[in-house]
Amino acid sequence: MALYYIYSSLGALSENNVSESVSLFSCAITAHTTFKNFCEVIQAELGESPNQKVDMREAGKKGGSARAEKYKKLEEIAVAMYEAGNYKSMRQAALKITPDLFDKARTLGISLSESNAERTAYDWIRKSK
Repeated sequence: MALYYIYSSLGALSENNVSESVSLFSCAITAHTTFKNFCEVIQAELGESPNQKVDMREAGKKGGSARAEKYKKLEEIAVAMYEAGNYKSMRQAALKITPDLFDKARTLGISLSESNAERTAYDWIRKSK
């Protein structure tokens, strides 16, 4: 909303309407202040300090860890299937176990990309060595 008033203020200024430009710019400041106060009230309700900064790196790491945890069980199953079989190579094992891995993923409620499943299985197997 504040940007709308700023753009309008600039438009009025370009038409040499200084008083209208000042009035619109004042509205922009009021809109910004109102929004800032609203954000501070919400942060207070959430128990956060208004000056508290979110560590995006930490937030991303937390989300990544939660996602990795979801796939950990499936990775363990893939490695166990590899170790239980007799394969000439890790690549052959990944190709052979992928269909069974899909079934296990569905059973566990985990989505597994069909286009990337063989590479994922191969990476898990390789990582276990």
